[in-house]
Amino acid sequence: MRILGLGLLTIASVNAVLFSSRSPTKGAIAVPIRRTCADPQRALERERARLGRRQGSNNTVESTLYNTLNGYTVNITLGSPPQQLSVKLDTGSSDLLVNVPDSTLCQQGSCTGGTYSENRSQRHVAVATDFSINYVDGRNASGDWISDDFGFAGVTPFPYTFGTGQTSTIDQGVLGIGYESNSVWLTDHERSNDSHTTLPQALVDFGYIEILFGGVDHAKYSGNLSTVPIIKDSDGAFKEFLIALSGLSLDGQSLSSGLPENALIDSGSQLTYLPDQLAETIYKQINAVSIPSIDDNIYVDCGLRSSDMSLGFKFDSVDQRTISVPISTLLIDPAQPFRLDDNVQACIFGIAKASEAAGRSILGNTFLRNAYVVFNLARNEISLAQSVSTSSSNIETIANNATVPAALPAPASSAEQLVPCSMIMAFLIVMHGLMT
Repeated sequence: MRILGLGLLTIASVNAVLFSSRSPTKGAIAVPIRRTCADPQRALERERARLGRRQGSNNTVESTLYNTLNGYTVNITLGSPPQQLSVKLDTGSSDLLVNVPDSTLCQQGSCTGGTYSENRSQRHVAVATDFSINYVDGRNASGDWISDDFGFAGVTPFPYTFGTGQTSTIDQGVLGIGYESNSVWLTDHERSNDSHTTLPQALVDFGYIEILFGGVDHAKYSGNLSTVPIIKDSDGAFKEFLIALSGLSLDGQSLSSGLPENALIDSGSQLTYLPDQLAETIYKQINAVSIPSIDDNIYVDCGLRSSDMSLGFKFDSVDQRTISVPISTLLIDPAQPFRLDDNVQACIFGIAKASEAAGRSILGNTFLRNAYVVFNLARNEISLAQSVSTSSSNIETIANNATVPAALPAPASSAEQLVPCSMIMAFLIVMHGLMT
């Protein structure tokens, strides 16, 4: 049985840790997720190198493996006896990649989150020897496809196929939970999907769940959940989380140049990238400056943390949903504090030009921390609402239907032919509050 998943990702704060490992409601599995930090300027340099060298729109795996500035990690086990690893959770890619201790990178002491050794497991099975991922910025991983016991969130470990980075320039493992069509097993080797599944599908196939990870937590957002269609790739397939950004405003004043625009929701990008003219207009309004002698970032007065200015991101839902992004949430501290020419403390600004991302508009973490986002892969739709910072919870599990509870439907003109499914999985990740 092949089914598609319903993914729910909530990012309400950059400083976020998850709900406890105890399931919040019957039929749900809670997965603790932790935010990790890195040198912001170094991380953004790597992000620009990655995005600036993209070739077209089919690089979802490449675009999401480097969530280095604000990466969200989950603890897993591999093997029998279990080996503990911490891997980055990735809504864009669809495979599990782990490093091995004898790789060149790990031998140099550059690996984080732990490694996997098949020789320490009694249940490992060699599947294939042609695991390989090549990245447009020069990063890559290659090794073997291995099947071994996989466990997380308290479920009984089950056999799962993953790739090992025996030769790798990726510093930490990645747990992909995105579209199956993006699996390296399928796209790189033109194999059947009968012998390899995504993690959500595997959890159902082994009979551990009918509803995966929960549902919609109505306490974590305000107003309506408004639904928009995911836009197909240039080859007519659903591979990335592309939606239409129909409008932008600054303190209620419309900024419409370059819109509407297809925008990629990418939790692997720290910054939000907008059409150049729009970005320039915003820079002028808040006195942002570039300092080429330091780096390629845009800098503003850190005093804007006390500003009540906000950007409004409007989407083409039936109610023309607007997500408010306070300017104060768009500031990032540089690794080494310094002052601007007018003697004010400098902060990195979280909006960049689309020309730095090969011309693509991207809704990265500086946007996502203010939004409650539901990825409905069964209907190829995304529902959005304004996030709310609260410790309260009001979870409604998603039953055997393809709709998001309490969400407004997508505009009728945008309806796609739905993929038949007899069971819907719900994926709930909540990154909320200011815990560490």
